[in-house]
Amino acid sequence: MFSPFVIKAAGGITMKTIIWDSPLLWKIGLLIVISLLSILIYKFYPFVIANWLITIPALTTLISTFLWLHKTFQPVYRFFAKAKAMLLHTQTIWNLNADFEGEKINEETFNKLRQKLLTLGNRHTILNEHEYQFDIQIEGLNILTRFGFDEGKQLNEFDFVGHINLQIIDYHAPYYSTLTRLQAEVIPLLEVISNLTGASNQTFKLGVVFEKTNPFLGLYAMRIPKSQLLEFNCVFESPSALKNISLSRVEVWKNEVNFQTRDISSLQSLINKYLALSGG
Repeated sequence: MFSPFVIKAAGGITMKTIIWDSPLLWKIGLLIVISLLSILIYKFYPFVIANWLITIPALTTLISTFLWLHKTFQPVYRFFAKAKAMLLHTQTIWNLNADFEGEKINEETFNKLRQKLLTLGNRHTILNEHEYQFDIQIEGLNILTRFGFDEGKQLNEFDFVGHINLQIIDYHAPYYSTLTRLQAEVIPLLEVISNLTGASNQTFKLGVVFEKTNPFLGLYAMRIPKSQLLEFNCVFESPSALKNISLSRVEVWKNEVNFQTRDISSLQSLINKYLALSGG
């Protein structure tokens, strides 16, 4: 287990959200439902057997209605797809690439970022350190940072626009841990870096690969059984969470989902809506 290095509460992320995404809560809920069903069956099975001409058609109708809702009503499908991903500990691998660009970004900014990363977590290891490169592992997260100037964007005769790139690569974790780390740690970390750099242009790319088939694929291909779906790719745009920011890009594949956006609020919104399934 990792020890979270929560920096500060990000907008829209609360402890209530994280608890709701806990596998323990889903397991307790499943246990309660099974217990209630067992009590009902034990108490009423004599009536069911004695009146089978009525009860069997009623149960058949109830099951058929549930299956219809599961296939056609997205909120029902989302609920059971997320429950399955939680309870079965669906494995994921995710990567993040973040670019920060701005006139105020320079060597001093990069050194401040370096010092900030060293204060995070109870367990960290420096992987690589040079003047314009700093790689560190914090509580299992491999964080790679690079600094440079964009020679194509000149401020004056001697100065250029500064650029910092941050990557978190190949993090293997169950679905729940992925949600927790993205919502409670990565988003706040990106906000801190954004404020520290004063970046005027930002780009964020997040890719999540599922060990097997994307458990939420049915939201986009509900009429096709997974066993018959050989390949799938859906690319669409999503409105930005902020005004005057270009649309975000979402790519859904058979076993992965990718997000690309230009602001942190939109990245958080995409995670909540298309990965945590807590949005509309």
